[in-house]
Parts: sequence; structure tokens; C-alpha cells
Amino acid sequence: MGNRIFSGGVWEERYGYARAVVAGPWVIVSGCTSTIDGEVRHVGDVRKQALTAFGIALDAVERAGLTRDDVVRTRYYVVDPSHYDEVGAAHAQLFRHVRPVCTGVQVAGLIDPRMLVEIEVEAYRRDEQVPAPRGLPEEPQGEECGERRRTRDSVPGRRCGPGGQGRQLREPARRGRPGGARPPL
Repeated sequence: MGNRIFSGGVWEERYGYARAVVAGPWVIVSGCTSTIDGEVRHVGDVRKQALTAFGIALDAVERAGLTRDDVVRTRYYVVDPSHYDEVGAAHAQLFRHVRPVCTGVQVAGLIDPRMLVEIEVEAYRRDEQVPAPRGLPEEPQGEECGERRRTRDSVPGRRCGPGGQGRQLREPARRGRPGGARPPL
């Protein structure tokens, strides 16, 4: 099931959940608000609430042995859609160099009406010991793949782009007709 991390928050015991769960390489953090020792902090200031909630979430990530740089997904829930920019600015302050995927959602309300934002964070432990895949041809550079990146369909039989520059694509199997001929239109 994974290791559990507790922060001592009042709702963890009352509602039977952990602040975070370590499951394999993943650290999944429960929703965090700006509640410390049972008291909502920074009432009326959504940016400070967001920074406090992110701090609680990142503390759990660090207790699991990871860092802010390992965060791959964030979600934030706001009651008032006019708060997206302020929470987004707090997110950028903390994650501008990390660039995790992020989702912002408007909700009807949170557990306490003084809470303006709730934050979720997921981090992934990168295993530095994982060997590179074997048997892939070397990726061409420069002219062979073109000056700009191309999509799978722009160069027949070749795929250019991240992780696949110039790799030969396998021809799809054609079934049902001799020689792979297509039926007439």
C-alpha cells in the first residue's frame, strides 16, 4: 500500500486520511489548505493562503525524501474564479523553474468558508539508475531531421521530435486483402 506521512492536521485523524502516501516512485499529497494547528491562516488573502498550502504540501514531499524539483503535477481548487491569477502567481513563484503540469478548478466551496484555496501536489522519484532503452537506432541530428521539428505525418516513415528524432516507424499491418490493398471507396 505504501508509506503514510502525517502532518498532525486535525482532519487527518477525524476523517481517516494521510497527508501523503508514498507509492513506489510516487508521492501523492492530499489536498492542503492554509490551516495550521486547526486555524485557518491568512483569512481573506488568497495568495498567502496558497503559499502556505503549497508549503504544507512541499513539506510532505520533502519528508518523503523528494524535493520541489520532483513535483510533476499540481492542482488548485478555488471558490472564487477571480482568484486564479493570484494562486497562479504563487504557483509560479514556487515552480517557475520546475514546470509541473497544473490544473485549476473552481469549486462551490471548501470545508471552511474562510478557506479560499486548496492545493494538491504529486511528485515522482526519478531513478537515476534506470538504463537507457536498448536497440533503438541513434537519433539523427541536423539536416536529416530538418531544421524545424516535424510531426509524425510530415515525413513518411520517419518521426522527428523529442525521443524519436529520425526513428524509422514500423509500417502498419494491412489485413483482410491480398497484398494489403485497400478496398475501393
